[in-house]
Amino acid sequence: MKYKLAYKLFVAFLLTNIVGIVLLVGGMQYFMRQYFFDFVRQIELNKIDHLVQRLADEYRQKGSWEDLQENQSHWQNLLRLSNASHSPPPMRPPPRPPHEGMGPPLRPPHEGMGPPLRPPHEGMRPPPRPPHEGIGPPPRPPHEGMRPPPRPPHEGMGPPPGHGGDHQPPSFRPPPELVDEMLSIKDIPGPPVKPIPNYPPDPMMIAPRLTLFDAEKRWVIGRQTDLDNFALRTIEVNGKTVGWVGIQRVETFFAPKDIEFIQQQTRGIYISSLGVLLFSIIVTWLLAQHLVKPLRKLTTATQALAARRFGTRVTVKTQDEVGQLATDFNQMAYTLEQYEQMRQQWLADVAHELRTPLSILRGEVEALQDGIREADDETLESLHAEALHLTRLVDDLRTLSLADSQALNLRRQPLNPLHVLQQSLNQFQARLAQQKIKLRANLQTKEVPYLAGDSDRLLQVFNNLLENTLRYVDKPGWLEITPTLTPTFLQLDFIDSGPGVPDFALPHLFDRLYRAEPSRNRAQGGSGLGLSICKSIIEKHGGEISVQKAPEGGFWFKIILPVSSIKNENN
Repeated sequence: MKYKLAYKLFVAFLLTNIVGIVLLVGGMQYFMRQYFFDFVRQIELNKIDHLVQRLADEYRQKGSWEDLQENQSHWQNLLRLSNASHSPPPMRPPPRPPHEGMGPPLRPPHEGMGPPLRPPHEGMRPPPRPPHEGIGPPPRPPHEGMRPPPRPPHEGMGPPPGHGGDHQPPSFRPPPELVDEMLSIKDIPGPPVKPIPNYPPDPMMIAPRLTLFDAEKRWVIGRQTDLDNFALRTIEVNGKTVGWVGIQRVETFFAPKDIEFIQQQTRGIYISSLGVLLFSIIVTWLLAQHLVKPLRKLTTATQALAARRFGTRVTVKTQDEVGQLATDFNQMAYTLEQYEQMRQQWLADVAHELRTPLSILRGEVEALQDGIREADDETLESLHAEALHLTRLVDDLRTLSLADSQALNLRRQPLNPLHVLQQSLNQFQARLAQQKIKLRANLQTKEVPYLAGDSDRLLQVFNNLLENTLRYVDKPGWLEITPTLTPTFLQLDFIDSGPGVPDFALPHLFDRLYRAEPSRNRAQGGSGLGLSICKSIIEKHGGEISVQKAPEGGFWFKIILPVSSIKNENN
């Protein structure tokens, strides 16, 4: 099954985000728990400041830990006192507003709920009740420090009149707030009340995890386990370490607030991670579609280009690599479109070039067959000229074909290109004089250049340039050839009197079958292959050829050929 690129990108980005979120959540949970344990341990160490101070006072009084080691109850009492010291006092309800200067107001009696409260007498203590047989439970025994002294027996313990005697109500117990308020009053007569110690709870379970060590970190009292499992606090007396208090490390939480905090943080992390995951899914999908959209356009355009619709273009506004790819694609499509137009024009031009001499040959032969013309020298010369033209055209096409296929072989040998140029001038000198074109050429140099080249191909180049002069220079005219020799190259300048061609045609003169005269009239131009052949041969020799407009308005051809050696002319 083939998966589209958008799905692949989406899955790749999504998996990356999921892995990143999982690692982030796991790391946050791990470090949160780890650092929270350290935070809790630091709090626990701060909570035993009072215990450390009490143990220091204990050591200062006794001078050793022997008495404490043998007295487990005293150790437990120190732990309770230490817990009470660092714990907040228990919350008391706010005092009630005074009622007639005698304390809180009495509640009205309720039927079936026990006897009504009697108004307090002197000192807010209820009067003694006489014993009442068979009604109500017996009086409770006294409990030191928890309730007021026992009341004397008092008759009339049953329900008040009107409530019936069949129902035995429970014994009356004042509400806790009333008891606390009553106990807080200092002017209550009777023996003093000794309060019971109200030790606060130990939600962090610090006390069972405390252990006392001596100065050498030997166990004294408390939980016995490996020393590495303790977080230690020093006990100092007069600047000297006399012992250590250790809190056993735990990897779990005891306090409900700690557990609630961890649960809230974990829940928040999970909710945030889920939100990030949903957001990443949306962004990843949109990003995948954004990246694939221009690729889809390029795919469609490529298919159109394969169907030879070379006018196809794509529009991509991004400035990244995809945008550069779209720009290169448009340039490629434009080049192919130009080549297609050139190919069609080339085929039409070749057909025209071949059809013209063939038509002339056919007409001449048919005229001879019909007896219209006689086979005299003029007729035979015309037939021979057309045959030569066809031969040259076919040879030129073959030369260009070989150059395109890199099969244009050169018979290289050391030669002087100026000698080859002189041979070409000797061949065209009569024709130039006949066309009233004056030749100005001084090919003499102080040194003789040599290069490894093909003399026949170079002669073909020079002949084509001179042929071009004969076609495009008006009568009378002139042609000037100037050589320039340097240690590395030879430059040949061909400058004529013109008129040449329009400026727009100069860049296309080396195109195949290009002619400035679009009618392809053979009286005003050749086939358009000569300069293309010149360019191919010069480049095959490692040189360059270019054309520009001369100051007088004609052509200015520049040929640069690399020279392999330079010899003195006298040698």
